[in-house]
Parts: sequence; C-alpha cells; structure tokens
Amino acid sequence: MTTLKDDKEFRSLDDTRWEDLCYLLFKEEYAGLQRINGSGGDDGIDAYVGDFAHPSIVFQFKFFPSGLGKKQVRQIKHSLETVLKKRPGLKRWILASSADPTPEARLALDSLFAERSDVETEFYGEGEMRYKLIRHPTVRRTFYDDGLETLRGVLSLEGMDPLKRASEGVRIYNEAVVDERFVATVTTDGKTTVTAYSLHPDFVDSPPKFTMRLKSKRGVEAYSGLMRLGTPAELSAEDVELDVSDLPGAGADEGELQWLKIIPQIDPCPSQLRFYASEELGESQTLFVELRTTSGGSERIVRSNADQKNVPVIFEMIMPLAAQEDGASEAGTINITPRLIGNRVSVALKGARFLAQLSQTKRLGISGPDGDVADATFLTLGGIDEDGIWAHQLGYIEAVERVCRFFGIDPVIDDTLNDEEFFLSVMRTAERIRTLGSELEGTTTFNLSEPNPAFIRSAKDKDTISLVADMDWAGSMFGTDVEARVRIVACGVPTIKNIGGDKWTLAVKGSYRCFLGKIDGDLMAEGAPPIPPDLS
Repeated sequence: MTTLKDDKEFRSLDDTRWEDLCYLLFKEEYAGLQRINGSGGDDGIDAYVGDFAHPSIVFQFKFFPSGLGKKQVRQIKHSLETVLKKRPGLKRWILASSADPTPEARLALDSLFAERSDVETEFYGEGEMRYKLIRHPTVRRTFYDDGLETLRGVLSLEGMDPLKRASEGVRIYNEAVVDERFVATVTTDGKTTVTAYSLHPDFVDSPPKFTMRLKSKRGVEAYSGLMRLGTPAELSAEDVELDVSDLPGAGADEGELQWLKIIPQIDPCPSQLRFYASEELGESQTLFVELRTTSGGSERIVRSNADQKNVPVIFEMIMPLAAQEDGASEAGTINITPRLIGNRVSVALKGARFLAQLSQTKRLGISGPDGDVADATFLTLGGIDEDGIWAHQLGYIEAVERVCRFFGIDPVIDDTLNDEEFFLSVMRTAERIRTLGSELEGTTTFNLSEPNPAFIRSAKDKDTISLVADMDWAGSMFGTDVEARVRIVACGVPTIKNIGGDKWTLAVKGSYRCFLGKIDGDLMAEGAPPIPPDLS
C-alpha cells in the first residue's frame, strides 16, 4: 500500500476510491452525511446533508490525477450549474478536489464562485484533504500504510535466529513501506557489516554479459517468443548452453547449468485513462483505468490494467508493431474480462453496468483521466458478448447490490457468487425487497407445524381468509451474516391439505403482500399490519 507522503495528487487511488475517501473524511465532520449512487445520473450530488430533494449541503468529489487547470474548472462549473438547476434553493455547496489548482485555475474558481453569490461555496484541494487525513487517522489507515501494522508484524517474528529475524523483518518492512532509499545492515561481530536486505534500488550498473547457444527446437522457439513478443522463457541444459566464464564470482564456471530463466525487463509506462461504454453525454457508464505495459517485443506490445486495484473490468490491449507484407497495419485486439470476485459489491456493480452497456453499443471510448465523453476517441468492437451474458450478469449483480444495500453492507465478493443456491436465494430476496408492501396476485403456501385443530376447522369452513404470518430469515452475504423478519399478509381462498402425520399446508389463492425488516419496528414503519393477538 502506498504511503500518503508519496501519493502526489492521490494518484494511487481511482475515482471510486477517491469518492470513498472523501465521503469517510467528511462523515467524520458531518454526522448526517449521506451518499448517493450516481450510476444513473447523480444530479451533480456525490453526498448531501438533509433531505435529498431539499438538501441543506451538497458535496461534490472531483478526482483530477493530472492536475486542476482551466479545463477542469469547466467541469466544476458544469457540476455546480447542474446541482443549482436541480436544487434551486440550495444554500451551501462543498467541493473536494484531489489536486490543488494552478494559478489560472484558482482565479477561474474565484470568479465562478463570485458569480454564484446566492450559494455559499467551499473548496478543499489536495493540501486541505491531506490535512483532513492527518486529523482523522482511522480513515487514513484505510487507504494508506503508516507503518504501524507492518512494524507489529516485524516484531512478532519468532522461531528463527536473530540475524535471520532481522533480515526477514527488514524485508517485510521494505515491501510494505514504499521507499527505495531504505537499506538495512546488521553488524555481526562489532566489526563486520553484512547487508541484510536492500530494496531493489534503480539499477545503474551495466549488467554482466555472457554467451548463450541454443541447442533444441524448444530453445529456438522460446528465444523467438522472447524477442518477438516479449514472452518470458525458462530453459534447461538440454535447450541451452552458456559460456559463463565472464560472469563475476569465484567458481561460476565450475558448476553445471540446471535451468535458465529469462524475464524481459519491461518499462510499464503507466497511463491513466477513462473508458466509456456509450457516446451519449450524461448516459455513458465510465471506468477509470490505469494501463501498464505487461510485455513487448519487436512485433507487438501488450498493455493491461490487470495489476490495478479495485477495478471490476480487466482490459488487455494487444497492439502490433510490425507492418504486414503489403504495408498495411494489422488490427489490434482488445480482450475484456469481468473481475467481479475480489471487489466490493459497489465496485462490481459499476463494472457490470459498464459491460452491459458496452454489450449494447459495441463502442468503447477512451479519453484522458480528466476528460469526458466529448473528448473521447471511440472504437467499434466486434465479437464481444455475443451470447448476451453481460446483460444477464447485470441483473444478478443488481440483485446482490439491492440485498446488500437493504442490510447496509458492502462486502467483498467471493466464490459464493458462482454458487447456484446462492444465486436463487439472492434473486428471491431481491424480489421481495423490490416489491415490499406491494399487493401481488398469486398463491401463498404456508407449512403448518403443530397446528391448532380449531384453526384448521375454521379455515376449511371459510370461503376467504386473511392471514398475517411472521418468519425469521437468516443468511450470509459473502461471509457477512445477515438476518431479517419477514411478514406475509395473504388474502384469498384457502386450501388446507394434510401431507402426513401432524404436518399440514395452507395455500391462500388471491393476493398477498410481503414486508421485510431487520426488526419489528421496521415492519411497522413500512406499513405492515400487526400480528393478531391470538396468533402472535
């Protein structure tokens, strides 16, 4: 995890994580702060205090990893105008930006705020947001490693000699706290100093050279793949022969080659972009993507965001470098893969919506990190989601999110997502939540355990019956236990059957309503009728 001091303009985050950070920080200062899901258009509101239709304060969280210039001020102006159009009585508007403004942008912001003197405006840039993180360490540790947990891990190492423990401890600390200047040494006898661990500082010396002779077809193919495509290779003594006489180190030429592993040195050249699934302004699903070069050779280069954290879709872009024999350029390939498992439900929902829209439009737009749809270059994609899986996937993930939102949780999705029983349970529960309190037509069947004989006789003698029944429901959403009280109100024609022994079923054909709540008070708040005294 990146440290706060190294994260210029919060670039280790993406727009979703930036919004999470802003919300948690301001939640520390505004207890009534509520967040809005902007996937369908957020009215220029990321969070608010008060009633959503008439909020007392509106918050806008802007992620500008490339800085805040005059172009970004235009985006801010659009957001402010949108919220004031949608909420004309708004009195206070707070803007949080991941970057500090340039001098020109600062003047433009001052001018913009002066034009809207009817609303009180507040602006928090990178510096102010860093100050808030320092004041709220609980939030800071959620996003940045301050070294405390790492040190606890180092100090808890046991079962090894002191030198090895020191070496291992330094290695752990180096890998967690990103600072390539850190080099640790251990003095063993008061005179001799041994380097215990050094975190791969930038390599500046010339690497040693040696001669390699290919001996097998496998070796030739591996070398060809390395040069043309940048593919790593692992070869044995049957595939390759080395002249190691020039390698440093005593006795380097006395042993026998066991295996040779060749890993190409790749400059990742990270680039931050925005991807769009539609050309419709204000309607396009958007993802923040950081591409890195994962392999490269004389014929092609491959860039991917597979190492990006908190991203629900993996893009792999394969771009040919060599021209064909007729001089024409070969078309590139874009592989698109959902990565829902391992992400929080809110992040997975964003990815599912992006893919479902992309499945319809077949148009992928790309712009800079601070751009919008109007700035994007669009590509037409062929052969994607031909069986319509992404649209069905969206329905499932929306059901998962509806259930999680009802219980106020946002868990990390695990392999349970692929379980058929879990799928059926989630879809049933989501439908109950969607239709809470609505009167529906159909037949409701109840299992009667230890039924009252008088109740059975009474139900048989009636043409219609009204029944109010409660049941407790419990389950788990990706390792988070949840429970609820379900109240069913059924009216209609009763049918009672004995299914063996003292077991009976009661089917009510007519209409029914379902109410769901965490406690009885929730049921009453939704308008559920009380249980009759003789049935409670």
